[in-house]
Amino acid sequence: MNELMREDLIDLGIHPLDNNNESIPSHHLVNEEQCYAFLQSYMKKIQAPNIRITASLFMKQYARITIAAMLYQIGSRNGHVTLPLASCYFGENRKLMVDVEQVSWNEWTSGPREEWLARSLQSFFTYHLTPVISMLQKTAKVSSSILWENVAVRINSYYRGLLQEGLSNEQHNLVKGDFSFLRQASGELFGLELNPLSSYLHLDTSFLTRRTCCMYYLVGKGEYCGVCPLTKTPSKAK
Repeated sequence: MNELMREDLIDLGIHPLDNNNESIPSHHLVNEEQCYAFLQSYMKKIQAPNIRITASLFMKQYARITIAAMLYQIGSRNGHVTLPLASCYFGENRKLMVDVEQVSWNEWTSGPREEWLARSLQSFFTYHLTPVISMLQKTAKVSSSILWENVAVRINSYYRGLLQEGLSNEQHNLVKGDFSFLRQASGELFGLELNPLSSYLHLDTSFLTRRTCCMYYLVGKGEYCGVCPLTKTPSKAK
């Protein structure tokens, strides 16, 4: 991994693995016992009232530093750093750390872009993010709809931001094409029967209210996230 790539990834919250920092291997998140132990520890760190809320808020952070960052690289660099499950670590500072010996740069240079995109995303979803979400759902008894919408909200945010960065017409069309591909993809891309993101992905800023609640308002000062579907009155929130 060259120095320019390192700096690019650090800006997205992805850092080379540092043995001086405490972290949990991401593959622990697909083991029920280890996943439960992590959630119990993380619950104390973020002062969440229960493990269900902890799992939801963790996925918001994990999606930001994995798939959303990966899609941002694809849109802005026409390539991305591979993030196999075994190479990733969730750090004490809530950043993603990667074993640089196990990752590589995967770039689209020519040929059908959708075929390249499908291979890249299927590898990440099927063998990384989908298993993590499945285990969080099982361990914390939290709805998979909440977890997948947490992922979608991060993806929407990154794409909307990227499309406002003064891209060339060609790059703008590529980014919109990538977004449409992800929204219209079959469940096979995710290792699932159906695409769990499609109904939550929107570039139109008129779609700014979530369908599910991530339960952020139940942590800390009781503030609501900007796209919360609940009435902004705690006593009426379910």
